[in-house]
Formats: sequence, C-alpha cells, structure tokens
Amino acid sequence: MTETWLRYHGTAQHPDDSDDDPDWWAVELWLSAAWWSDETRVRDGLLRLIESADDETLSVVAAGPLEVFVCAYESRLRWIEKQASGSEKFRRALAGVWVWDLPSDSLARLDRAAGGRLPRPDR
Repeated sequence: MTETWLRYHGTAQHPDDSDDDPDWWAVELWLSAAWWSDETRVRDGLLRLIESADDETLSVVAAGPLEVFVCAYESRLRWIEKQASGSEKFRRALAGVWVWDLPSDSLARLDRAAGGRLPRPDR
C-alpha cells in the first residue's frame, strides 16, 4: 500500500477522474474513516510513508496524512515528539505540516519537535 500511495502522488499528471487511476485505491484508503479508526495502523502507516518517501512525496505526506494526524491529543503529541527525536526525516515531514486552531502549548511542542516553527495559515 505504501508504494502505491507514493507512486500515485509521485505521478506528475493524474487523470481527470482519479477513480480511473489504478493506484487510487491506496489514496482512498487513507481517506476512509475505517482506516483512521485504528490508531496503531495509522501510526505504522505514517512511519512507512515517511520512511519510503523521496523529497517530492515527503511534502505530500506532510500536507496529507501527517497533517490530518496532527492534533492536540496528548498521546499523539508524545508519539510525534518521540518519532521526531529519533528521525531527521520525520522532523522534515513534520516541518511541512500546516497547523490550525491548536492550543499554544501544543503548537510549541510541535514546533520544538520539528526543530522550527510550523507553517500557520494567514487569518
């Protein structure tokens, strides 16, 4: 699944109808509530995507699944901090996550984990 998701996002041109792309199923999987209902699977999937991504697709992982994952839940923040402390590539992915509406203490922790201020949208 990891290779398929990355292949889809590494392709410069997608058909007008994503359902016609043979790799779309992997993207659709990450869009499903069923996938996100298993925290262990999501965390494992994120690590696999980040490990396997090249520079181009790492930014897509950051703007997609990792951005969806980032929130103020204590267990997720601790997990993110742990992963970032042991992986430069995870820190690079985290640095590409845009953050919205998180408490200031959570933002500070995420900034520290990423090694710099995460992007925030202009309001």
